[in-house]
Amino acid sequence: VSTLEKIAEMTGTDAANLSDDFKAKEKETLSFYANAKSFKKVILIGLGKEPKTRKVIDAFRSFFYKNKKNLAGDIAIDLQSGNTSDLAEYIVNGIFLASYEISFLRTDEKKETDFYDGNNSLTLISEKDVKEAAQKGKATADTQRNMLQLVDSPANYKTPQQMAQYVINSGEENGFKTTIYDAAQCEEMGLHALLAVGLGSIDNPPVFI
Repeated sequence: VSTLEKIAEMTGTDAANLSDDFKAKEKETLSFYANAKSFKKVILIGLGKEPKTRKVIDAFRSFFYKNKKNLAGDIAIDLQSGNTSDLAEYIVNGIFLASYEISFLRTDEKKETDFYDGNNSLTLISEKDVKEAAQKGKATADTQRNMLQLVDSPANYKTPQQMAQYVINSGEENGFKTTIYDAAQCEEMGLHALLAVGLGSIDNPPVFI
């Protein structure tokens, strides 16, 4: 039984019609209303013939980013029909990466409620235990979003002192030890090459270990 045949049986739709309308190409989507009691609308997301890690992340990131203002309620990702349970980490990673907006510092832009703001839920339907993989995918996305925000911030939001505080906060949140040395302490330790890197800064550049 093919993946589309499983989906057709589950949703009460015609497998031949699904096959005509959906070729499962990378990032291809098809949405339709299901003839089922447990759910109303079905969206198929194509991953291509040989879904690799990057392609899976990109496909789900692209779909959720483009549609996050329209997605609401209980969202279920079916990993069983397409035998994609092993991709759970990357699917979740892509979904939560999609919440990042490069315009996060704009104060004149009205924030619209989307999938990530409301009381919505995300459920992974799988014959395997994918909880750990899903948690890893979300944790990775959280870290990636922090890095993207740091990179996209203007220079006045990441002075040496602000970067030092960022490192301290990250250590407290994630359970690793941080030690911050200022220029005078680095001079005492003979870290002259390291100090030379910070000569272009007008501030006293902290150094992180």
